[in-house]
Amino acid sequence: MKLRTLLVLSALLIVSSINNVSMAQVQDSVVKTNLPGNTFYVYFINGYALAYKFYNSGNSDLRLRIDLSSSYSDTKGDLNNESNSVPAKHIGEITRKSSSNNITAEFAYSYNFYRSRLGQAYAGAGPFISYERRKNESSVNDNYPPQSGYTQTNSDLNAGFTAGLSAFIGLEAFLSQNLRVFAEMQLTGGREWSKLESHYDSIYQPNSSRTTSFHTETDYSWFYNVTSVRVGLGISI
Repeated sequence: MKLRTLLVLSALLIVSSINNVSMAQVQDSVVKTNLPGNTFYVYFINGYALAYKFYNSGNSDLRLRIDLSSSYSDTKGDLNNESNSVPAKHIGEITRKSSSNNITAEFAYSYNFYRSRLGQAYAGAGPFISYERRKNESSVNDNYPPQSGYTQTNSDLNAGFTAGLSAFIGLEAFLSQNLRVFAEMQLTGGREWSKLESHYDSIYQPNSSRTTSFHTETDYSWFYNVTSVRVGLGISI
């Protein structure tokens, strides 16, 4: 009787074990096969960017990422300057304008070195190219005392290209089959080509004497940069 009970329990245990292994294999297969092959990523912390991950073959992906950044400022202030020169006091207006635009395109290979039902960890590398343009302008109008002030303008334009390689590592958490949140760190390095143009123009009263200058500077340099953690949202289709 005891032997029969032991055999029955052993058989039930074997059947249960086989069933659990089969279910685990099915679930693992679902994790691997049900992940959509096309995913869009939106970066919104530590920089704005849009990435598209495609050609999902198991644990390998290709992705295209576009970074865009732009800023503009326009400020005005009052000039109130006193000195020991004659005339001793100058009153006027100061205007400052600045703008910055940058676009970066990256094409990279990504490998998922860990994956589960809750998320995955990945790393990758690829080439990138970017273009940046920065401009700063300022003007000073000294209108008091009358016929003794000056007008002065300055402008700096810096524009150039950057090309090189980027490497990244990140984590993704699956909120649902089609929605995920991710955090990513990136290392970039390469070559930079930039050109700086500076203009200076001033007119002094009362004899209307004028001073102008123009300066250009070209820079070719190597660089590397570590980007702090960027966070965003992924949507799969």
